[in-house]
Amino acid sequence: MDIKTTLKASVAASALFAVIAPVSAVITPDIAHAGNISDGGSNKLTMSGRLVRGLMYADSGPQNEWFAGDGGSAGSRVNWLFTGDLNENTAVRGFIRINLPHSDDLSNASLTQSGEVIVDNAFGNVGNAEVRFSHKAMGSLELGLGSMASNGRSETDYSGVGPAFAASAVGSASGIPFFDEGTALTYGQTVGSVFSAFDGLGSLERIRYNLPSINGLNLAVATAPGTNVWDVGGSYTAKVGDSTAMVQAQVNNTPTAASDGGWSMSAGVDHPSGASIQGYYGTTDNNTAAESDPEGYGISVGYKAKLIAAGTTNFAVGYQNSQDVGGDGNDAEAWKVGAAQSLGSGITVHASYRNLELDTSAAGTSFDDITSFFVGTIVTF
Repeated sequence: MDIKTTLKASVAASALFAVIAPVSAVITPDIAHAGNISDGGSNKLTMSGRLVRGLMYADSGPQNEWFAGDGGSAGSRVNWLFTGDLNENTAVRGFIRINLPHSDDLSNASLTQSGEVIVDNAFGNVGNAEVRFSHKAMGSLELGLGSMASNGRSETDYSGVGPAFAASAVGSASGIPFFDEGTALTYGQTVGSVFSAFDGLGSLERIRYNLPSINGLNLAVATAPGTNVWDVGGSYTAKVGDSTAMVQAQVNNTPTAASDGGWSMSAGVDHPSGASIQGYYGTTDNNTAAESDPEGYGISVGYKAKLIAAGTTNFAVGYQNSQDVGGDGNDAEAWKVGAAQSLGSGITVHASYRNLELDTSAAGTSFDDITSFFVGTIVTF
């Protein structure tokens, strides 16, 4: 095989991934740099990926510790994207993503009464393995392991600080447990168990149909064969004066004894001055008698500036609230501030700080706040 990396390959890979992934304002940096592989066949194969590393400090009240490991909410991975044409009206696309194993998973790192607990993700997994047939007039059909129609609909975000956090995501420290302020230091729930973006379904073995795009409106439906799981998702993008605005929404049906599914929506506005605002709201159905339906929302304000010649500097401050997630009466709040800096050559560095609070309806229970600081880097290829 002849392997050649060019600037043209970078641009082509970004465009090709856009037709595979669900419509979202979230940037996927690991497709920004890629290499083309040609074996003499009629299909073109593009390789890409990212390597992610991070350093986190967390303070749960009675315990505090430094952690070194992966990128927290973002992990290292390798992608393969192939493209070809069946005829002048129909194209075929295939996408394979392998999430790489890593030591010190910072998303699940924990602080017990004895101190730091390191969690290793020793095994990689297949994140995507899908084929897509698209027609110029009839939309596209996707088969295999990939995003359901509702995936990513809570994640509209123009801030550009995605490696640090998003309007709908806490980011790092999700495995840190809350401690009771009492002398017993009894465990509470973890950050990840009391916060939710209420986003749709992730990657499943599914059949997904994307309707033809009409004036910025994109709709999709999907189902997981052999189950009663189905969902509907859509997005609308438009120019509002000089600004770009996007609205996304989803409904998912996942019938279980505990829940029948849920819905969410998100929206964002990107102004040419560099300012942006984005937020989301979502809820899930709770079938447990006398318990409330979990719900939550988040909002963030961002600003993009060209402070150095190497690349854009992105700033954001955000607030997130989740109600009744992980238990009736839970009230979780997060304040977040962060920045991401592009250095060129596929390198992004980012830093963020967050303060996390949990109140419950349980009598006599009061939890310490959790604070965390995270600094990391993403290298794309």
